[in-house]
Amino acid sequence: MIKQLKKRFVLVTTISISLILLILLGAINTINYQNTMTKIDNDLIFVVESSAAAEKTRDALIQTEHPRELEIGIPDDPSRNFARAFTASVDNNGEVTTVDTTYYSILEDEDALDLAQAAVDTGTSEGFIEDYKYSYDEATHQVALLDCSIELQSIENFLIISIFAFLGGIVLVVVLVLLMMGTAIKPIVESYEKQKQFITDVSHELKTPLTIIETNTELTEMENGESRWTKNSHKQVKRLQKLTNDLVTLTRMDEEQEKLMMTQVNISEVANDVIMGYEPLCVAVNKTLKTDIAEELRIKGNRDSIEKLISILLDNAIKYANDQGTIEMTLKKTGKKNILTVSNTVDEIEQGNHNEYFERFYRSDKSRNSERGGHGIGLSIAKAIVYQHKGKIKAESKDGKSLKIEVIFYLV
Repeated sequence: MIKQLKKRFVLVTTISISLILLILLGAINTINYQNTMTKIDNDLIFVVESSAAAEKTRDALIQTEHPRELEIGIPDDPSRNFARAFTASVDNNGEVTTVDTTYYSILEDEDALDLAQAAVDTGTSEGFIEDYKYSYDEATHQVALLDCSIELQSIENFLIISIFAFLGGIVLVVVLVLLMMGTAIKPIVESYEKQKQFITDVSHELKTPLTIIETNTELTEMENGESRWTKNSHKQVKRLQKLTNDLVTLTRMDEEQEKLMMTQVNISEVANDVIMGYEPLCVAVNKTLKTDIAEELRIKGNRDSIEKLISILLDNAIKYANDQGTIEMTLKKTGKKNILTVSNTVDEIEQGNHNEYFERFYRSDKSRNSERGGHGIGLSIAKAIVYQHKGKIKAESKDGKSLKIEVIFYLV
């Protein structure tokens, strides 16, 4: 149990901090992207407005016949925006006629013409063509394109750095959690150790008085004969002895103190052996036992534990089946899984999952009362055995008239 607790502690802590890092880095990248796009839009607006102003200045100078002053209106010292941008004129048919790459000399006019035409052909007023952000004004038949390769590369680099920072953060978190885990769960470990020791001590202390009670009862029967009172004493002593033994067994399973000898087990053979022992009991209590066991199914496990598991499930089904009820047990292979199911009819049960039955000392007011015997710990032991074999177990009722417990063993 402590080992599982440590795994869950590491997993939950790592996932929680990873989500926080993911949200933070995602927010930072989103803000960086939006700010960069805003800057690109502002730069492109500046290019468009400056180009429009220059065009008006040219037209005015041409009309006043001052051709030597044609450059007025265009910055003599072009800004960084003009050094990365060019404009183009579009005719009424949507064809690009001329391009102006005066300040963007690194691009050939033919390539600039193709980019401008591709921007116009999109049919949208703005967007991206390759690494260029464009803005097309149908009213003035002008399209402006801004080289955004530096900004786009900056966004990509920032994202890559964020990913490495995220992965590095996860590794660092795992290392720190592993280093600090001992201190964090120390109170839980100590509490569980005390609980385990308490159960062991109580079991040991109960053995002597239970033995004395059993002996005294037998002596009373020898002197006065058997009575319903002595029978009841024997019954209660056996119940307490079984309870203490089950508690010790469950504690050892949780702490993995018993290292199981795992071998290839013929689970079909084990199941048939257990069934044979319970058939007379079913007849005695007037209940029907139906079985469907596939032949020669094997798993890697511990034979004694598997036998105990099947016995617990059958005993539970017989005990809680309704009067003249039916118990069904099946074992089959599906893909890479061996599936064992034990079901029993009941008078009434809530539909849905009932995995709460595997909790220690759990009892349902309707069907799992103390009059049936037991202590609500048998299925907890069954669950522990299944987990020792790396399997899964669940309980459910699909019709409200029966309870089915399903065990899945994965084939290695």
